[in-house]
Amino acid sequence: MLQLYGLTKNKLQGLKQYKDYCIESELSTGDKTLSFLYPLNLSKEIKEEGYIRNKTDEFVIKEVSTQGNWKSIKAKLNVEDLEGKVFELFDSTNEIITDCINLALAGTGWIVGTCDVTRRRTVRKTNSSSWDIIQEARKVYRCELEFDTLNKKVNIYEKRGIDKGVYFLDSLNLKDLSIQSDSYDFYTRIIAKGKDNLKVTLENFQYSNKIKTYIWKDERYTNIESLTEDAEAKLDELSKPYRAYSATIIDLANISKEDYKDILSYNLGDVITLVSKENEIKEKQRIVKMVEYPDEPDRNTCEIANTILSFEDVQKEFQDTSDTVNNITTDNGTVDGSKINGISTEQIYDFEASVGKITDLTIVNARIDELYANKANISELNVVIANVAELNATKANITDLNTINANIQNLIAADATINNALIGKADITELNAVKGTIISLDSKIANIETLVNGNLSSENIQAGGITSDKLTIANGFITNA
Repeated sequence: MLQLYGLTKNKLQGLKQYKDYCIESELSTGDKTLSFLYPLNLSKEIKEEGYIRNKTDEFVIKEVSTQGNWKSIKAKLNVEDLEGKVFELFDSTNEIITDCINLALAGTGWIVGTCDVTRRRTVRKTNSSSWDIIQEARKVYRCELEFDTLNKKVNIYEKRGIDKGVYFLDSLNLKDLSIQSDSYDFYTRIIAKGKDNLKVTLENFQYSNKIKTYIWKDERYTNIESLTEDAEAKLDELSKPYRAYSATIIDLANISKEDYKDILSYNLGDVITLVSKENEIKEKQRIVKMVEYPDEPDRNTCEIANTILSFEDVQKEFQDTSDTVNNITTDNGTVDGSKINGISTEQIYDFEASVGKITDLTIVNARIDELYANKANISELNVVIANVAELNATKANITDLNTINANIQNLIAADATINNALIGKADITELNAVKGTIISLDSKIANIETLVNGNLSSENIQAGGITSDKLTIANGFITNA
C-alpha cells in the first residue's frame, strides 16, 4: 500500500485503489520515478508537491493529470533538501569522496551512509545545488550512488550490484529483446592532460587495431597516478562499441519465489549473462535501468548494457563541457571576463599570463619589473631614480636638485647656489652665483666685490673708495677730497 502525505508532510491517507503502479530506477544517477493511476473521485487530496511513500522510498508528486475516470500521478525521488541547498562556490581539492560529499551535504540533514570508494579527486563547481555537486562527484570519482530517502543517506559504491550467476535466457525468462549498437563514440587511444603539462597517452585495442585518438583534458588532475587510473577506465569503455539491450523479463523470482528466488532474482547494477540463440548472443552485461510493476511482475522490463552511459548521455556530457566553454568565450576565442561569475581578486591566488589586455584594472598592491605607459595619472609616486624626457609639474618639492641648464621665469629662493642661470625675475634672500644674467633685480642690500657696469644710474651712492681712469661729475659736492 502507498501512503499519501500533504504539503507539510502530514499524513493524509493510505492509497489502495491504484493501478499500473510502476517504479523506474536509473543506475547512472541513482534516481527513481514512481507512477500510477488512481480513481478520479478518490483523488481530491492528491496534489503537486505532496508526498508518497512506499516500503523503501519517499517521493514528491510532480505531475497530476486526468485520463477519463482516472488521475495519472507521477512522482520523483524526494531529494528536495539536496536541491534546495546552493553553493556559489564549491571546492573540494584532492579529497576522498566521503569528505567531498559530506561537505556538499552540510546543512541538508543528509549524511553519507555506506562507502567503499577510497580514491582522492578534486570537485569544483559554481552556482550549484548539493544534488548537482553530488552528481558531479559521481562522475569524477567514477562511482555509483544510492539515495536512501527514508533515512536521508547517500550510499556510495565502486559498483552497485553483484554477479551471482543470473541468466536471461530466451527459452526461460527472456520474453523480448531489442538491440542497440553503435561506434559513434569509439576510440582506441586517449591522450589525457592534467595541470602543469601533466600528460599520459594510453592505448586499448580490445576490439580493433584502428588508431582513433581522443584528447581528454581536465586540469583538476595534479597527480599522474590518478590521471592514468581514470584515463584507463574511460578508455576501457570507449575502446569497444556501445551495445545496449532492452529486455522484457518474466520476473520468475517474484512470480514463483520458492522456485526461482535464489537463482533468478536480480537488482539494479547486477551483472547477468544474456543468452539468445536467435540473436547468437552470449555475453555478460549490467542492469542499468529497471522498470518494475510490484503488483504485476510479469510486466517488468530492464535495460542491460556494457557501459553505464548511453551514447546520448556521453554526448550530453561533452555538450555540457562545450556549453561551459562557449559561455565564457568571445567570438575570437578569448575569455569574456563579464561572463565569469563568482570570481573575485580574493579567489585568485596565483595568476600568470604571457600577454594580457585589460580595459579596467584595479590593484591594491603591484610589483612591476618594467612598466611602459602612454599616460599615467598617479596620486602619489615614490621613485628612487626617474629619467623624464619632459616634466610638467604644478608643484614640486625637491630636496636636492642638480641641473645643467635652468630657465626659470620666477624664482623665490632662501638659499641658492647657481653656476649658470637665465632669470627673468628673482626674489632672492641669498644668492651665490658663478655667472648670472638678470633682466630685473630688486634687492634691498647687495654686497658686490667687483661690479662691471656699462651704465649706472643711482639717486644715492655711498662708496668707501673709488678708483677710476676717468671720472665725469656734472654736479658734485665733496666734503673732503
